[in-house]
Amino acid sequence: LQHLIEFYNQGQLHLCLVATNQFLGDFPNSVFLHNIQGTVNARLQQFDAAIDSYQKAIKIKPDYADAYNNLGNVLRDKGDLEGAIESFQRAIKIKPTNADYYNNVGIAMREKGDLKGAIDSFQKIMRIKPDYADAYNNMGNAFRDQGNLKGAIDSYQKAIKIKPHYADAYNNLGNVLRD
Repeated sequence: LQHLIEFYNQGQLHLCLVATNQFLGDFPNSVFLHNIQGTVNARLQQFDAAIDSYQKAIKIKPDYADAYNNLGNVLRDKGDLEGAIESFQRAIKIKPTNADYYNNVGIAMREKGDLKGAIDSFQKIMRIKPDYADAYNNMGNAFRDQGNLKGAIDSYQKAIKIKPHYADAYNNLGNVLRD
């Protein structure tokens, strides 16, 4: 398994996929291997194969929150925002204190145009992980899209305060102040 991680970290995705498939021949019920297979397929933009891998992991272990989260990311990349939101929400039900899951559902809701839902999701993160700079930046984007420039500015400034070298937050803040 260490070789799989090394292949993945070195960007040797095809080797990682071949090795993962070989291991799955011996360990077909390994949720870890199905998750790796899905992640590699997602990075290779083989979205249907990635979805299939994550669904296999979930079928084996229905409470595997990371697989639901990863499935949501692939569905979002594929343009299925409804499916992505549903998958992220399932991950949240399993692990309600995981800030990353709330961030992902907030991003998908914003992309779908549900700005209130996105902001609500980002605000939930603040109660779980108040130093999550990405969530403040993403909330700023949702406020900006909503036309709430004060909320956007405050959010970007909080992101920068937490993460002083956060280029995206500085860029977003500059764009709002310029407009």
